[in-house]
Amino acid sequence: MVDGKKLIHISLILIGIFFYNCLSIAMEKPYHHLPDGTFRNPEGSPVRSKDVKFSYRTFIKEKKKIDITGFIRFKKISG
Repeated sequence: MVDGKKLIHISLILIGIFFYNCLSIAMEKPYHHLPDGTFRNPEGSPVRSKDVKFSYRTFIKEKKKIDITGFIRFKKISG
């Protein structure tokens, strides 16, 4: 039979290996990251014009038009 301390050590080692693998996968940079720190757009994406200014006023107005009721899930809180 396996001792309790050995079982804890084995489980901690397995958890450590799992987290190491997850972190090493996460550290690989995705396709859109370039080595010099800039980003590349996917093929077919629109080209951004330099002379267009961003308007927070327009952004807020357009954001209010979005219907998010389908995404919100209500939970009944029992008291």
